[in-house]
Amino acid sequence: HTQRDVCPSTSSSSRRARSTAAGSSLASETQLVSFDCMEVERRRLQQFKYSEKVMNTILASRRPSTVRIYSCTWKAFVRWSRRKGIFPLKPGIGAVLEFLQEGLTSGLKASTLRRQCAALSSVLPKIRGLDLSKHPHVRRFLRGAAQLAPPIVHRFPTWRLNTVLSSLTKHPFELLEKSQNEDLVFGGGDLG
Repeated sequence: HTQRDVCPSTSSSSRRARSTAAGSSLASETQLVSFDCMEVERRRLQQFKYSEKVMNTILASRRPSTVRIYSCTWKAFVRWSRRKGIFPLKPGIGAVLEFLQEGLTSGLKASTLRRQCAALSSVLPKIRGLDLSKHPHVRRFLRGAAQLAPPIVHRFPTWRLNTVLSSLTKHPFELLEKSQNEDLVFGGGDLG
């Protein structure tokens, strides 16, 4: 997937299915997959026979910003799965790793890939009894992505010391010589 696919807007062309042979179960199943990850999560919770109130409370556990990120990731994954001819709700570990690899290749940072993995883990079923984010190959992939493109560490301040010191000598700051002695506290001790 491209960086544009991380949170694409839904267009009419993206809603259309790829043309496939008549009667293809994969094409029809893939078309029925919801673009709304909250709806997919709700369907998974319904399998546990929880009440509506319980499901609503569980689904309210994420912040709105997290829901937006997860929704964008899920939409991108469904589109990617359709292009690859993969059923999005049961992709297999190899397909998920390919999705993440395309993101890495297109310039996504390791932290973004980790968020995408968390988003997919919230929707996809366990693979061999493990949440997607706990799978050893996914964990190693994410570590590898961080090694290949480590985050930039600024070892020097981005501000200029001379500019800061110059600003501190002008209004509204006052010079030390003009301060009243009772305004000064040295060493943090009690002057009284």
